[in-house]
Amino acid sequence: MIKTEKINRIIFIISLCILTTLSWLPVLSVPFINDDFQILGFHLNKNFLTAFEPFWQKDISQYYWRPLGNLLHPFMLITFGFNALPFRILSLLLNIFCGVTLYKVLSKFKISDSVSMIISVLFCLLPSHEFQYTWIADQGEILLAILLLFSFYNYSSLFIKNERKEFLIYSIVLFLAAALVKETAYAGILIPWLGFINSDKTWRVELKRTLLNTFYFALVILTLVLYRVLVIGSSPLESNHFASINPVSMIINFIIYFFLVFFPPEVLEWLQYNAKNFFVIIPISVVTILLIIFVVRIFIKLPVNRKKIFFIGIAWFIIFILPAVPVLMRWYGFTASIGIMISLAVIAEAIIEKLKWKRILYYLVAFIFIILCFINFNKMQYWKAAGDKLKFALGELSKEKTKSTILIWAIPDKLNRIPMMKLGVRETVQWALNDNNVQVFAPLRVELIGNEPGIQLNSASTTELQFEANGARFMKEGGKSKFILENEIERYRYEGNEYEIITSFDKNKLYSKVKIRLNQKPDTNFDQFYFDGEKFVRLEMK
Repeated sequence: MIKTEKINRIIFIISLCILTTLSWLPVLSVPFINDDFQILGFHLNKNFLTAFEPFWQKDISQYYWRPLGNLLHPFMLITFGFNALPFRILSLLLNIFCGVTLYKVLSKFKISDSVSMIISVLFCLLPSHEFQYTWIADQGEILLAILLLFSFYNYSSLFIKNERKEFLIYSIVLFLAAALVKETAYAGILIPWLGFINSDKTWRVELKRTLLNTFYFALVILTLVLYRVLVIGSSPLESNHFASINPVSMIINFIIYFFLVFFPPEVLEWLQYNAKNFFVIIPISVVTILLIIFVVRIFIKLPVNRKKIFFIGIAWFIIFILPAVPVLMRWYGFTASIGIMISLAVIAEAIIEKLKWKRILYYLVAFIFIILCFINFNKMQYWKAAGDKLKFALGELSKEKTKSTILIWAIPDKLNRIPMMKLGVRETVQWALNDNNVQVFAPLRVELIGNEPGIQLNSASTTELQFEANGARFMKEGGKSKFILENEIERYRYEGNEYEIITSFDKNKLYSKVKIRLNQKPDTNFDQFYFDGEKFVRLEMK
């Protein structure tokens, strides 16, 4: 029996690797994109010794302090050089390992092997985890989730293996490692209370142990904070997240984060756009209500031990999403989403146990996995297209001889919702020009839509600039891209100049134009470029 279980688990791990790799395969050919140049640029000149400097001094993370997480990138650069493929492989492997770790935790709760495998594969195939596979900067988030899962796994062993104290030590050490990867881990101080939920002892006895173990976890955080303040010279309170605390926004963000566990933000934007369309909202509302009733009915009939595990999943989500609710960033919900997977596993197991025709359900699951693989594979093709376009544009820009300061109009923000130069504009241009001293300004952005977007310069004088775009929309600096396109007019002032952006969308055709009144006298000591949809073109004033 034990041998059969081991064989099944080996088959599961192999299947998980194959399915996950096939689902996200095109990501392996995505060049560096967005802020990859910025993130990796900080580590290019590091060696094995200087890579450890963040442990005793401030580093690139500014008001963050993530010394262990920031070891990943310099070690990868030292080992493999400035090559995108090893970083893509690392993201893939980290996600697979996270899925395997989730499987181990579910098995610890005695969730059936088949359900544990299904939920773990589903977790790795969720389209909402797109950024965890494509965004190099988010590799630390995956590592954080793995360490917290293992910390909880070892803490849970206290209740199974005769309360052997070494499991508490393992749990605390892994919690410490997670806290050195990302500050979100600080919420893990409540891991002992997740164990409290699942305890079979009387609550008085377990409460005493939980309070004591919480003290140990709190001692880790207190030590880290004191070390950070006294040695590093920074504080977690420096984060700008604390300036964004708004109770109403936090509640809304909490709900949205739950939604983002399963769906990408484009679906949310579509729902917001159709909020007043009863033919859309009513069916969705009815299905949602029926689904909630269905889950509640199943939950009521669950045995007590399974209800505890369900609550552990919900508690995990709440604990690790609370640090993120002051702001809304789609990638912040990755670690918290594991809790929803745990609760979902409990419900799925209860459903499968009652089914007579289990094979039909397994066929349905296989069909869902195929659909998810198709969605992810197709989305990664968009990432590859955006990466290739940026690579070509930067290659052409690298041939230019520029002054010490350059100004770029219509910087490509996104292509088909994939970030090209959304972040790290200065560092990306500096890398292309092989000059870390060049100053870069980008006062106007453009979002590219479709396969052949084009931007052209209509006029350029010392007092006014006019651009027009087909298959693209101009955006102000700091503006947001849109999934739902519509007609809009935007007028604003930025750095002393006046902008008027007119965008029209009709019969799947997108057109945008911008007029810029230059109130500031042009400086002849810098070069100007604009992005024409394919490359950066030098702009000459007349």
